Amino acid sequence: MSTSMYFRHRFRPSAIDELLDRVQENPDLNSPNAPTLEQFLDDDDFIQECRVENRTLIHYLSRRDIVVKLVDYALWNPPLALSFSTADLPETDKLQLRRTMSASEVIAAEQLPVIDSIFQQEQLVSQIFSFLQTTENDQIPLHPLAVENFAKILSSLLSVRHTLTLRAMQKHESFLKSLVGKVRFAALAEFLVRVLQSSERSIHGVDTFGLGPPDNSSLAVLVENDLLGLLAAQFEPLSKLHLSSKSKEEREILERNREETMDNAIGTLLGITMRMLQLPLMRCKVPDKLNVYATAPRVIGRMLDTGIQDAEDTEEPWIKPIVSLSLALRCCSLLMATESNQSSIDFEAIPMDDMSNREDSAEFTEVDQEGGESMTLSQTISEMEPVLEAEAEESARSAQHFPSKRKVLDSKLLEQTLLERFPKLLILLNAHRESNSDALLVGEVEVLETANGDKHTRIGSTRLCIVELFSACLRTGSDETVEALEEMGIPVLLLELMLDYEWNSILQFSISSSLYEAFQLDGSDPGSARSLSLNFRRIVWLRAGLIGKVIEAWERNSKREESGSSARCGYMGHLIKLADLLGVWCEVVDRDELLQLMEASELDTFKKLYKEQVIDARKRELTPLIISPVPVMPSMSSGEEEAFDPYNMAEVIEGLTGGNQAAVNQFANMLLTTAGSDFEGFGDLSHFGSVDDDDDEEIVDTSRFQYGFSPSAEYSTGGSSFGNYGTQDADHTDDDSDDGLVVRVEDEDGTVSNT
Repeated sequence: MSTSMYFRHRFRPSAIDELLDRVQENPDLNSPNAPTLEQFLDDDDFIQECRVENRTLIHYLSRRDIVVKLVDYALWNPPLALSFSTADLPETDKLQLRRTMSASEVIAAEQLPVIDSIFQQEQLVSQIFSFLQTTENDQIPLHPLAVENFAKILSSLLSVRHTLTLRAMQKHESFLKSLVGKVRFAALAEFLVRVLQSSERSIHGVDTFGLGPPDNSSLAVLVENDLLGLLAAQFEPLSKLHLSSKSKEEREILERNREETMDNAIGTLLGITMRMLQLPLMRCKVPDKLNVYATAPRVIGRMLDTGIQDAEDTEEPWIKPIVSLSLALRCCSLLMATESNQSSIDFEAIPMDDMSNREDSAEFTEVDQEGGESMTLSQTISEMEPVLEAEAEESARSAQHFPSKRKVLDSKLLEQTLLERFPKLLILLNAHRESNSDALLVGEVEVLETANGDKHTRIGSTRLCIVELFSACLRTGSDETVEALEEMGIPVLLLELMLDYEWNSILQFSISSSLYEAFQLDGSDPGSARSLSLNFRRIVWLRAGLIGKVIEAWERNSKREESGSSARCGYMGHLIKLADLLGVWCEVVDRDELLQLMEASELDTFKKLYKEQVIDARKRELTPLIISPVPVMPSMSSGEEEAFDPYNMAEVIEGLTGGNQAAVNQFANMLLTTAGSDFEGFGDLSHFGSVDDDDDEEIVDTSRFQYGFSPSAEYSTGGSSFGNYGTQDADHTDDDSDDGLVVRVEDEDGTVSNT
């Protein structure tokens, strides 16, 4: 094959280029010789050409009539029975599916001309933002493929033309309601959170999508449609589905769709809440309708009530998981325990920008209520510094006061909402415990038997979520909430559960986290007022018999070890850490204060236990496990063990750092060779292969290397440059140029030395 023929065959013009040439020759798309959009969509290189920003192609795709066809293809809603596997599809469906995927990718590629062409045609905007409502009115089930493509289109519009997209959402009043109604599709749930990202242009015209505070349009869309209320409305009691009249297959589909809807609704709510918790740091006031802590009675309350009703309608709630209640409880636990809602900053002392007074300019810049540029995060923090310094000075003046973490968003209403429902939750938590004796007789509850012969019923996922919520409230709740929990006996119950379910790691971690938070010494100063004080949270745990439970749990493990059992109690990891915290804390707190909460004998027993066993156990827990292939050889001089080092690495390292040539040679041979004598004492290594397997193996002679580097040195092997450390020596030619490495170094005075 000649050279010209090779290049014509190898680098021939792509089919896309040929189609574009035909477009230029036939500007009128209705011409019989003009290519069709379908010819572009069917080409294998079409998507790649769009992604590399082929300007001629993008210009063609942004034509008004072409964009109309792209949207039609992208929003194709195939029959629900259509499988994603193209192997069994008819050729017509395969072709339609291919064109749909290609068209959606074009719009999702965020090409500005294509997006602008969409917004320039009102009928296209209406078609996109009425897509969900149209399918609802026509009672057409949505195919997951159509939803994925629809979500990609929305995200692309929002990224490229943020403000125009929000205006379209406001104009189509039923859009957001229809969107939340389909929140069981994860792609739509993610889009709802993306709405709160900042506009696409900063005041400097640089893309900063999602970095700054959301503009007024974003908040207005969600506030006007009461997004949190719409999400809570997705929690409907199971009884409203009338499952008794459905077939088994229909029941499974309805239940699965309901669970996915509630799960994604919770995820969306938490995503929006995390975004709202960032606004105070940007000196922005959080709208009440988007503050889940402020709307807790009607939002969180509805979710919890739905879950509780489902539990009451279930004959055996301690056996079957209550999905709606579990999701609502987990959401509440995250809202209570999230560190994003805890800060040392007093935000009430910092002036906030009311987002409702802000205006979005046409150039996508953000303007505050005084007409100036929006605050940057560094400017905001700089204005907070005087407040923080004042707090630090006030704390230093008061030896008995140490400010605890404050809530970014006040959780008072959320805690009140939870307190109203705690009695019912406590009944559910104790249900299986109270019925335990009867259940074991009639076999209603599955019984788990541990390796030590202990028998327990399953605690179940729903009751585990109740435990997590109680622990979170004890950890971060107000004194009023903690006091209410104490009156219901919840701290005592949690300690009992911790001992009963020793192998339930999630339960152990949940309860232990609350205890660690309560008794953790503050920072680097164990003598600070906060560390030494008997605050209310610590008092509650001590009044629940914490010290006695620790002693009881430790003695139970000691008896198990004395009996010869191979496994210690499953809670010992947490117990050792907790006992160590309590031991340090009891040593520094006044004894008379402790005796008001426990008996003197109990306190003395614990202190003795701490000194004789806990300290050593904690040291063993903190000792790192060193896994090394180096064998441990017995010392000849004593009964102790010492590490056996066949390489004598201590001397090698010392020689390397000191520039010793012998040490360098030794280390190089260690890396590049395998001398059998170096591996004596390692046992049988035959499975790694014989030392003589490589016939060409050689011990590298590093004496011809000059170790010392200068900025002007060149480094190469076999004539190919690899950096700036040296070049191949000219003296080493045919016989060793392929295998050897020669370094030539230029000294400070400019002379070049070869070795």
